[in-house]
Amino acid sequence: MKPILFAVPLALVISSVVAETAKDHAPESIVVTASRLDQSADNLSQSVELISSDDIEKLWASSATEVLRQVPGTNVIQQGGRGGGGAILLRGGEPNFTVVLIDGVQVNDPTNSRGGSYDISSLEQAQIDNVEIVFGTMSPVYGSDALSGVVNFITRDGESGSSVSTEVGTQGYGSLSGFYGEDMGTVDVGVGVYATDDKGDVPGSDYSAKGLNGKLGADFLEGGTADLSFGYQATESAGFPEDSGGPELAGIRDVETRDADEYRLGLDLSYDFLDTLQGGLLANYYRREEGYASPGIESGGFIPANSADIDFSRKQLLATLGSQFGEDLALLVGG
Repeated sequence: MKPILFAVPLALVISSVVAETAKDHAPESIVVTASRLDQSADNLSQSVELISSDDIEKLWASSATEVLRQVPGTNVIQQGGRGGGGAILLRGGEPNFTVVLIDGVQVNDPTNSRGGSYDISSLEQAQIDNVEIVFGTMSPVYGSDALSGVVNFITRDGESGSSVSTEVGTQGYGSLSGFYGEDMGTVDVGVGVYATDDKGDVPGSDYSAKGLNGKLGADFLEGGTADLSFGYQATESAGFPEDSGGPELAGIRDVETRDADEYRLGLDLSYDFLDTLQGGLLANYYRREEGYASPGIESGGFIPANSADIDFSRKQLLATLGSQFGEDLALLVGG
């Protein structure tokens, strides 16, 4: 049966849910990123890749960059060491064509020097529980920035339990993280802190980060859920500028430096009125303060030294009403 599509004013997405994906997902795998509705991955027409907490643990990855490198259809660009920054390309699209979410909060900054792409090397693996990747244009849901797709990093919650971990490696690498999680039935709470230093094996690269993540979830009435998430991260990084030639070929031997502070807050309210009708209210806030200084580029074309101080913030409020009609059609309207 072919997908059935409708055009509805104020509609953010009308999504068919015919199971066309060739990937094998467990029946209990629920995806929210693709349509803002809780849907089984088997019933989505979009190509979706799910990375579970078990998958991440098996990789022994230190950052989101290493996690995403294992996913077919993705290309992760790392400019030298971790201090040089990283970006993700979905199916060959430009990095700024991919919307990056953390717990549903969009963290792309269109005012940055990277054209709006998000530096995924700054995401700490220790705080990530799972990842949802949706390939293909998602502009009806997330706007024109989502031409290549959407990546949603979902952090740990109260059901993840508590843990403390530390890692020490060569080239000045060290990390320490701790997480407390408690599931109390109708309420669960989780909060984690982390700190990382990574000099890297590429000359000129330097990276350090510290931050915290937290979640509070609760069930209310009968069929209602409320999820509050928050996060803060401070990073300092240094590396040779993009297209400079790196440590071996760069004509200018000074490195580019970046200091950034990120704040995010998200609230997701959902209520199932009927077996097939779901209402939702999404509210989130994101702010990024960044200062960078670049020595410029001599190799392959001259770019003069430049610097900037950026203070970007985004506020979003969205009310939705969605319904799924059997296994062939899902409808979502909102604004």
